[in-house]
Amino acid sequence: AAKSLFDNTPSWITTGKGDYAKDYSRWMKKVDAIPDNKIGQDTKFVLRWLPPAEPTTSNFRRELNAEGEEICLRGPASLSYRQATQLGIYAQPDAFHRGDLTEVATKLQKEAYISDSLKKRKMVLEPAEDTEYTLETIDQLTQQHCLYIQGDDDRLQISRTVDGIRAQIGAGKKGLEKINTPIGLTGRIAKIYVAAIPYENFADGQTNTKFNRQIGAMLKKDDWQKWALDKTAEAIARALVLPCLVVLENDEKAKKMFLPKDRKPHAVRCLTLQYLLQNDEN
Repeated sequence: AAKSLFDNTPSWITTGKGDYAKDYSRWMKKVDAIPDNKIGQDTKFVLRWLPPAEPTTSNFRRELNAEGEEICLRGPASLSYRQATQLGIYAQPDAFHRGDLTEVATKLQKEAYISDSLKKRKMVLEPAEDTEYTLETIDQLTQQHCLYIQGDDDRLQISRTVDGIRAQIGAGKKGLEKINTPIGLTGRIAKIYVAAIPYENFADGQTNTKFNRQIGAMLKKDDWQKWALDKTAEAIARALVLPCLVVLENDEKAKKMFLPKDRKPHAVRCLTLQYLLQNDEN
């Protein structure tokens, strides 16, 4: 993940130009407003880089889950419906559809599609009589679409998304190690992705994952846990590499937008990281 960011540098991060750069900067400002003693400096720094590096013009993204199934992610942080719900972020049910729109043209077809998608994640669709369904096309050429219920969805609101995540991984949260420790950082970022696992239930406290010193071993027991571990590693990789890309490009606008004044990576360290990653034969 880290090497690919150096090899395929997104232009928005080195120039600070475009809508995606502006949205990313707004996300960072909300994260920066969290007091250090509420979440920890290291966790806060990684959380700044939680949104994906690949820009999008849609509110949705397509992703493969641990079972190789195409799903929809929504909002700046790219959260699935189950993931957001587990994190206490209000969201509308959705489902990914690849193919002709005639297959999901009616209300009943959309409802059945979303209902089947939720069942796979151990969730139940309970629509009201006046529920309205719609869709957003991610890619017309490849016929990628996300079906969803119309209504408020806090995944689209940066402030509410950050607040929801903070409430789940803040200092003193039961089941997490102390802030400003390596395991405290890893466990907090991992919890964001463990929330997507179908058999986890944060609301009832029935978590199978222990966010302690054994978390690395814990997240290797099945494909879902390995997926969560990979996503955690990708988030940490972004926090390591993306600031370095800004430093090495040395664009003043990008530096002002993306680098915190008190935590700018040193150019020599960034060059060393780049060399090690690009010359790693493994």
